Amino acid sequence: LVHDDVIDGALLRRGAPTLNARWSGGSTVLAGNYLFGMAARFSAETRNMRVIELFSETLRIIVDGELRQLKDRHNFAQLKENYYQRIFAKTASLFCAATEGAAILSGMPADRVADLRAYGYNFGMAFQIVDDILDFTGDETTLGKPAGSDLRQGTLTLPFFYHLQLHPDRNSVIDRLETAQFLADDGDPDAWQQAVAQAVSELRAGDAIEAARNEARTFLRRAEESLHALPDNVYRHSMHGLCEYVVQRTQ
Repeated sequence: LVHDDVIDGALLRRGAPTLNARWSGGSTVLAGNYLFGMAARFSAETRNMRVIELFSETLRIIVDGELRQLKDRHNFAQLKENYYQRIFAKTASLFCAATEGAAILSGMPADRVADLRAYGYNFGMAFQIVDDILDFTGDETTLGKPAGSDLRQGTLTLPFFYHLQLHPDRNSVIDRLETAQFLADDGDPDAWQQAVAQAVSELRAGDAIEAARNEARTFLRRAEESLHALPDNVYRHSMHGLCEYVVQRTQ
């Protein structure tokens, strides 16, 4: 998250100032590096090679996801599949590592390890989709950033893909944004901001938000289904509760 704020130039996260807002870019990057180092140390302290390998592979996947996102900015030709690949890499892979790693360290059999990894995957995908929905539906006071911030940066998320899918004249949306981007590159930044504001307003008024929310619910149902073989105890109930929390998130 520290590095993510540097890449995005974010000054607020959940309404609070980021390290990026308080420190220089170099100091903030080093703080993120320090946290990675501490995480690697804790991973090594498990003395479990499967967990150490899982940790290192997850770091690789996360960075790959960030690179994909940078590469795909303002790429209006990308497909919904690009989005799924990106949010798995950036978000769901981290939840996979947490749930799979915990299962391994708890000595669970292979099928339960797979179940918990599936929980992490589906929970993480839903979490990011809801996050992307809130980017359009939330207000600046709650989110700590203007609505449509991802689109303003040229990052296309699931609500936008559904907006294109449901819009009767898909090309007009793309044409407006591409024209505005051309004008912005030519010295008229207001053109891009106005085009994004119009797209956000249209998206909020349509069915794209609910379509994306239904997809998040589908991922959460799959997450809960993966818990069926686990003992019926407080830990399982807590994991079900997390799924309910994701649906109800407002920030």
